[in-house]
Amino acid sequence: MAYQPRLIATVVAGLAGLIVSAPEARAASLSVNPTQIRLSPRAPSSLLTLKNEGTASTRVQITVHAWAQRLDGEMDLKPTTDIVFFPSMLTLDPGQARTIRIGTTAAFAATEQSYRIFIEELPSPTTGGPEASAVRMYTRLGIPIFLEPRDAKSQPRLGAVSLNGGTLSFQLENTGTMHFVPDAVVVKGYGGRGEAAFDRKLTSWYVLAGSARRFTVAFDSPDCSRLRSLVIEATVGDAVIKEQLAAPRGTCRP
Repeated sequence: MAYQPRLIATVVAGLAGLIVSAPEARAASLSVNPTQIRLSPRAPSSLLTLKNEGTASTRVQITVHAWAQRLDGEMDLKPTTDIVFFPSMLTLDPGQARTIRIGTTAAFAATEQSYRIFIEELPSPTTGGPEASAVRMYTRLGIPIFLEPRDAKSQPRLGAVSLNGGTLSFQLENTGTMHFVPDAVVVKGYGGRGEAAFDRKLTSWYVLAGSARRFTVAFDSPDCSRLRSLVIEATVGDAVIKEQLAAPRGTCRP
């Protein structure tokens, strides 16, 4: 398994330990390597390395969840015993690195199975002194874990396309056996003479195997009144899939 660049957690996911008189905000910096884990029958276990890049000791807790996906892209997380790991809690001194061993008890199936392992910084016991008057922001990182399917294949397609009341809705669907991450999802609009009237790149993320991600685009009145056709374009690796639809007069009306 090829290692990916380390993820430096300079953006924190939560704010805890707020003290009213705090003169400053302080956060530990954790690096994680790799940033994605793939397990397979040939490599059913892996190592995840954590390093404290900050200047203070930090305690971290590790948990894991089965990961499914809702249409709006939000994660649907559930407890699982499919993934085993050790240790579940550790302390890192400044500059110290530790490894977490990760494996699975699940059988490898025809469709890729997905999980998230979370590394969460915990509050340190209050010791008084200058640090006691600081606002501390705690890091929470989620690393994907995938169990490789027997026949790995992603199959992106566009579906459930509709245009109503000046709002475009469509889904980017994955009918394959493994996840993909779109390189780009773009909506373009054209006027009656074929002139460009609208061009927007949408934020995209993982689309898990057997899942779909729904997108909506609302057009404001000036753009909507000019539109006569729309093109949805999704790029996934070497594949470019397109869907074109007409936007006749009256599209802007509910």
